[in-house]
Formats: sequence, structure tokens, C-alpha cells
Amino acid sequence: MEHLKAIGIKSLMTFAAVFLILGIGFQMSWSEVIILTVAIGVLSYPLGDLKVFPKAGNKIATIVDFAIVFLVVWLLGIVLVNNSAPLIIAGAIVAAAMAVGEYFFHKYMARIVLHRKYPFENHKY
Repeated sequence: MEHLKAIGIKSLMTFAAVFLILGIGFQMSWSEVIILTVAIGVLSYPLGDLKVFPKAGNKIATIVDFAIVFLVVWLLGIVLVNNSAPLIIAGAIVAAAMAVGEYFFHKYMARIVLHRKYPFENHKY
């Protein structure tokens, strides 16, 4: 149940960042925003939050999440949108906004989701 709550929180955070920055700021369509949100969540939750974060800690996991978000927005954005030049800037902005949110999301993950399997005092949260 904790994983479902965490996925919901991460999905809302991701959607908000992608919609506000790309949907409003860069005029991406709803379908493009949804596709990017799902792609980011499908990659970053299992890789950044469940694999890297418990082993490497918050700072490294936040950097990994930044890279995942940037690459997804940039590379998938090229497929979705014809003009790729603003996608590098857009990817960096979305990734930076997400990195701030991810730093705090990882603290939630450490306390609420991973506490049973990974004791707090044994990891670099």
C-alpha cells in the first residue's frame, strides 16, 4: 500500500512539473504531457527510488532522477515534437524542478515506504 501512495505522490509531482513547465511554458499538448509523465514515472520510480536511493543515498538518487527526467524529456520530446532546440532547455528546467521535489520525496520514501525493508540508520538518507 505504501508503494501505491508513493507512486501516486510521485505521479502528481511529475505531472505538475511537466504540465506547468512544458504544457503551459512550452505549449505542449495534454497527450504529450501525459506521455512524458508516464515515461518519467515508469523509469524513475523503479530505477531512482527503489534501486539507487536505498543503496547510494539521497544525493546520488536525486542526480540520477535529474538525469532520467532530462533524458526522457529531451529524447522522447524529439519524437513527440518537431523542434528539438527548446527541448534541451525545457528538459533542464523540468529536471531541475523535479530534482528539488525528488530530494524531499526521497525523505518520504525513507520514512514511510522503505523503513521495513531498509532500516533508516543503515542508509545515507
